[in-house]
Amino acid sequence: MLSTIRILALVLFASAATAAGEFDLQPYREANARFLELLAANEGGVAKDLRTPEFARLVVLMSDEKRFLRAKKFTQADMPEVMDLCDMANRNDMGLLFFGVKSRIDPKWSDAEKVRKLTPLIEQNSIDFQPELTTLLPFQIRCMGLGMPLLEGFIRALPADQMTQVRRDGLTKMRNGYAQMLTGMLMNIGETRLSISYRGAVAEALAEASPALASVLSLSQRAQLLEVVQKSESTMPREFKTARERIERALQNPECSVLCTF
Repeated sequence: MLSTIRILALVLFASAATAAGEFDLQPYREANARFLELLAANEGGVAKDLRTPEFARLVVLMSDEKRFLRAKKFTQADMPEVMDLCDMANRNDMGLLFFGVKSRIDPKWSDAEKVRKLTPLIEQNSIDFQPELTTLLPFQIRCMGLGMPLLEGFIRALPADQMTQVRRDGLTKMRNGYAQMLTGMLMNIGETRLSISYRGAVAEALAEASPALASVLSLSQRAQLLEVVQKSESTMPREFKTARERIERALQNPECSVLCTF
């Protein structure tokens, strides 16, 4: 999965770097830094090696949607900090999914060998870390949904002569990264090896955020993701029906915003 928030930074101006002061991200930053330290210190271990009281407290803090995602009514001025928050949330999730991968890479492996030999480990991590991802991943999804309207407003207000090729390329990479990320998330909703509670939490978060996330994607990308949802329908529990239909409606929306057109 791509770190899409870092790609988003390519489209920002220095003048957009001052965010509203009411939104205090420092507790999240400190928790994120410590969380990644613990992952690095236990590299090569297994999930149970990480599950200390401190680790559990960090997960709870970094999953606190009320404190961070609903802290205030976010405005355009908050966009840099919202993006920073989403980037940290993404690093948390990627850190869990890729836990132990680095220590198992053989420098002699080709890229194809890395994919073939490490994919099973990443898939196993998605199973082993379900207790943590059940709250961390929905947080990231809702954060991305929160950030898209802010980015949309920023791009709409941007003078045409300031939309450089670098920024256009950044938006295109962002869109492709989101499409890859959403593909994996939507496939997981239909993955029977994962718990109903985990899949349900992800499905609900995607249903809430899908209108904002779909607005970034091209119409062809939306169509491809719609196929992923429909192919997974047979393995989705009945209680996911409402969430699935909301996701499908968002992907079927023919309107194309400014972010969709690059």
